[in-house]
Amino acid sequence: MRNGIDAVSNTCMSARAPLRLAHELVFSTYVSGVLILANDAGSHWMNQIGDKPPWVLRMKFTLTHDLRTHSLIDDPKLNFAFIVLWAVLALGIFLLLRLVRRSRLSDFLLRDVAGIVAIVGFPVACMYAAHRVVWTSIEVAGALRFAYLYISWRWPRTVSFAVGLCLLHFLFWAWVDWAMGYYEWGGYGGVPLLWPGFRLTTLTERNPTLIYPCLGFLSAMIWGVYVRKTKPATAPNPATAM
Repeated sequence: MRNGIDAVSNTCMSARAPLRLAHELVFSTYVSGVLILANDAGSHWMNQIGDKPPWVLRMKFTLTHDLRTHSLIDDPKLNFAFIVLWAVLALGIFLLLRLVRRSRLSDFLLRDVAGIVAIVGFPVACMYAAHRVVWTSIEVAGALRFAYLYISWRWPRTVSFAVGLCLLHFLFWAWVDWAMGYYEWGGYGGVPLLWPGFRLTTLTERNPTLIYPCLGFLSAMIWGVYVRKTKPATAPNPATAM
């Protein structure tokens, strides 16, 4: 009997392996981008004595020894530095998740931490960049409550309702990002090179950072599927646990 239970458990783990890998990859990509964006916003780089250059400019100097600053959109060296920085950060986070994948910490990171970061990572970076905390914090608090209820399998009752709420959340923060404008971030937070053709529309050309709420929504969707697929048999039923 014990062997049969172990066999079923191993089969379920094997079936979830591709989902877990996708979850780790998208989460690593999203978090690294948000960290670069938040660092750029916090550096307040004005190319003056005493200013602390953001990570992207430091990486550019490390790779090319070029101190000149240009628009990230038009500087190939800065684009290259951004790609390297994003790749290094994403790879580091991904390898960390891979290293702890067999420990109890792994489930906590992917189920609890990843969900919270996926949902409020970009919004918090927006609040940090624009210093608009009072009214936007209400929406973030509501999103955190939603994430908590979802992690504990208490709400919502249907997948479509959860997807709809998540979509509205990221549409709201895409609007906040559009209202801010790209250069309110600082201008070196990273042209979304994962978004080829961002210049095809006026909206994405003015706000190439719109790639981040898109990545956040994708990360949140994969996280949501992961939470449902790893639901224990003793978890409460959303229809009755409210």
